[in-house]
Amino acid sequence: MTAGIELYGCHEGNLKGIDVKLPYNKLIAITGVSGSGKSSLAFKTIFAEGRRRIIESLDPRESYFLSRAFAPKVDMVLGLPPAIAIRQTQHIRSPKSTLGSISHINSFIFLLFATCGDIPCNSCAQQGQKIYNPPHTGKCKRCGHAVSWMQPGAFSNQSPVGMCQECGGMGVIQDVDETLVYPDQNLSIAQGGLAYGGPKSGSMKGQFFKNLLAQFGYSLDTPIKDLSQEAKVALLFGVKRSRKYKVEFPGIIPIIMKGLKETKSELVRSELERFVVETTCPLCNGLGIGPLAASVLLDGSTIMNVQSMDLRSLVDKLQHMKFGDVRDEIAAMPLNKAIDTGKIMLDMGIGYLTLSRKTASLSGGEMHRARMAAQLATQISGVVYVLDEPSTGLHAEEIGPLVTIMRRLRDIGSGNTVIIVEHDEEIIGSSDHIIELGPGPARNGGQIVFEGSPSEIVMHPESATGAVLISTSCAVKRKRCEVSDKRLGIRNARSNNLKDVSVDIPLNVLVSVTGISGSGKSSLVFDSLCTHADSKTSRTRETQQCSLVHRDLVGDIVLSDQSPISRSTRSVVATYSQIFSPIRDLYARTEKAKKLRLDTGHFSFNTLRGSCQMCKGYGTITPENPMLGGAEFVCPECGGKRFSEEVLSVIYGDRSIADVLDMDVTEALRFFSDKPAIERRLQLLVSIGLGYLVLGQSSLDISGGEAQRLKLAVDLMEGKRSNALYVLDEPTAGLHARDIQVLVEVLDRLLKTGNSVIVVEHNLHLIWASDYIIEMGPGAGDDGGRIVAEGTPQEIAACDTATGHALQRFLTH
Repeated sequence: MTAGIELYGCHEGNLKGIDVKLPYNKLIAITGVSGSGKSSLAFKTIFAEGRRRIIESLDPRESYFLSRAFAPKVDMVLGLPPAIAIRQTQHIRSPKSTLGSISHINSFIFLLFATCGDIPCNSCAQQGQKIYNPPHTGKCKRCGHAVSWMQPGAFSNQSPVGMCQECGGMGVIQDVDETLVYPDQNLSIAQGGLAYGGPKSGSMKGQFFKNLLAQFGYSLDTPIKDLSQEAKVALLFGVKRSRKYKVEFPGIIPIIMKGLKETKSELVRSELERFVVETTCPLCNGLGIGPLAASVLLDGSTIMNVQSMDLRSLVDKLQHMKFGDVRDEIAAMPLNKAIDTGKIMLDMGIGYLTLSRKTASLSGGEMHRARMAAQLATQISGVVYVLDEPSTGLHAEEIGPLVTIMRRLRDIGSGNTVIIVEHDEEIIGSSDHIIELGPGPARNGGQIVFEGSPSEIVMHPESATGAVLISTSCAVKRKRCEVSDKRLGIRNARSNNLKDVSVDIPLNVLVSVTGISGSGKSSLVFDSLCTHADSKTSRTRETQQCSLVHRDLVGDIVLSDQSPISRSTRSVVATYSQIFSPIRDLYARTEKAKKLRLDTGHFSFNTLRGSCQMCKGYGTITPENPMLGGAEFVCPECGGKRFSEEVLSVIYGDRSIADVLDMDVTEALRFFSDKPAIERRLQLLVSIGLGYLVLGQSSLDISGGEAQRLKLAVDLMEGKRSNALYVLDEPTAGLHARDIQVLVEVLDRLLKTGNSVIVVEHNLHLIWASDYIIEMGPGAGDDGGRIVAEGTPQEIAACDTATGHALQRFLTH
């Protein structure tokens, strides 16, 4: 029996056939510069192999394809227990997903309502009286009618039993707003009066609309306002073929709604959503569940009351919940489980959140901690946990409690092995064992630089991490800009927990907005300032508007956050960064392509002309067997290369188009160094610290920090802006301290061209290198929402605040 996990010949990603030994029941930090191979080892090798071994225990008919799908590139693995991963890229797409559902605390809350809640009597209600009855009594104490037990699912808008049948549990109804379809009714269809579905002049579609309108006595030149109600109804909702009408049309609104339901294209969905408005569901009044479940009372509170409480208030309520009858015994298990899970989340510093908080609005750090709480509550032992940068979203003052939580995860029962991919110095220094990969990114990484204890790494001369741990100064070297009186003012910001905040933000400098989790940073920057931007992101929620003073001092407000750059499985780094188009043009101009009559479209895996006919350009096959859970494995026809044999036969230099997609950005930069249009875009990606990304890497597989920097790079590719205000959400996420220097240089490039930069940030290296700091606090939730300090880094370091204390330790450690 091995004394730990042993891996031999790891070749996944950029790993150079390394051998790794990991001790059991330890907190293990895997670190290294960005792109050095950390995720390849932790997730694509250790976690993937742990998952594959679980799958192999299934029925052979189920495990055959899955084993092939998930087998990592490793020669031998010994002593690996089952593995559980908590990743930054686990994006939950369901709009109904909430904190309560992902932390599993809702399961216990729903069980409490179903077994111990007071259910209203329908018979008494018909007589104008509200009489509530515990389900265990069996009948109404007033009228004697039977009281039916309710299922826990009746209280969930995600359950078929509980969700409102009208809105599907969403609480809102989506409808197309006809005023958005034809915003200016003074225009005719020929003049572009239809914002969606309008025909081009002289097209077949134009002839169709001409014939359609002619049935009602109108032409394409008739202003929309002059059309009869009957003609407008036909345009919007369609008209059936009949004796009176020879031209049939499904209607613009049904076309839009059908498109929203069926499209798999993110671009198409985004276009269609421009015409949709949401209204509160009239059946459930926005609750998302049936009226009976919504009226049940648990200790005087409805399910919506409970879901809307912050976790601190909820735990306090549950701890004092007593019924004085048999329900105390019935409630014991779910009540204790709900309290335990709630306390864990309080320990993790997210007590300011509510169970109804939408998952899509959670930061990466909040999501991580919610998932960790769910795992801690299960009390599972004997497994391997693989965590992806759990420090993301945490203030320096919150790192200590996080380390305590991870040690609790390690020490459950007979013990767990906790592996963390991490850059935070405090977490690395608090771990039991460290593996550093490197020495550089991409092709220059994938080797073990160091393996041992925190006390040993600081003595290692080639360790980039050891140098940062032992350093007594900031890793970022930057000449600060002078802060002038030119400022953009935010006035009376009240979004979420903000307490009527007003602040003047210096322009043409680097400003860090910081504070502990839940203190109001995102509310101030994203939900207040950025509501005045032309573009919105997933972090920009429609909330109470504030006013801006001196808005004319800045041009565009450019948002770059950590939301996924695409929901499409076909989107890759090369397509999103717009590098692939000139590369495809290059291949289409080769003599071989001309001889085979292949044009630019053939060199896109998103078209049927050049993609592999078996996998349709995905490079993978998903068996249509529901038992396989949507698993993917490499296409046997193209070997994962996505393209047809004919397209793959075209060579530029010594590489096919598929070979180019297998290159990382740095290698591609060398390969296309003589092509200025391509070289310029690749060089920008390298300069922003993304040289290790592979051109064919799925957009769904990159971290939030990488997504943000990629968005910033694309914005810079599109042309130089001046006088813009760039707003970034934790741009250091996923960056080693050594790589933050590269990021700062990019931000300084923006400042030198007359722009301003605001970062919502926790990383002390970037905060100390900033020109100005605004700190929110003093606490989280209702205890936050105020500005507790603002000024230069030196001024903040002298303050008695969370950031002031953290900077003091940072500068003297």
